[in-house]
Amino acid sequence: MAPPNESKPTPKVAATPAPKLAANAAKGGPASSSAPCLFSLQDGELSVGGGNKAALLTGVPGNVTLTPFAEAFDPAASDAPRELAERAAANARRGAFLGFTLLAPASRAPYRVGRLAGPRRFLSVFRFKTWWSTAWAGRRGRDLQMETQWVLLEVPELAGAGAGYVLVLPLVQGGFRSAIFPGDDNGVVICAESGSEAVTGTDFRRIAYVHAGDASLPRC
Repeated sequence: MAPPNESKPTPKVAATPAPKLAANAAKGGPASSSAPCLFSLQDGELSVGGGNKAALLTGVPGNVTLTPFAEAFDPAASDAPRELAERAAANARRGAFLGFTLLAPASRAPYRVGRLAGPRRFLSVFRFKTWWSTAWAGRRGRDLQMETQWVLLEVPELAGAGAGYVLVLPLVQGGFRSAIFPGDDNGVVICAESGSEAVTGTDFRRIAYVHAGDASLPRC
């Protein structure tokens, strides 16, 4: 059965800029954890895991960036409650910011960040009307819906025979909101938009957040 989507066209994907930037953001920020990040971006592949890595995205363009949460978060400078900041720092290796950069400023920037490796089961929530959202499940990039607000990927490789998961969460960065859209050939598109032609940008390196969890984590 087709989802109750409004008739919204898939946004045209921005062209890939010529220069290839480093996969990870330049280091120099305060580290929250000495353990290496579970996420890595190498040779056009976004993967998660330690020794036994699982591919999440393939065919990742050169200007897509991955910034480990530990490099972006300083517990001492955070205005969050101390206990919450310490918990975030202790689990910093499980998270990272996923984003991209553009050559020319834009107020709306739909960008293909790669092809969803799989098939891999996922659960998501997408906005099908202005004030309404609903759940949706699938296995491939083409199963994603317009205006997806978050995606929970099943990654059993993270916990052996147990269940492992990766959350992909579009964020608000500065004056830009974001959402996930389906792309051609099982592609994943992250669209950043300000809603005003007067507000433009080129740096969207923290426009989405990815976080890894497994069945061994305590439930809230």
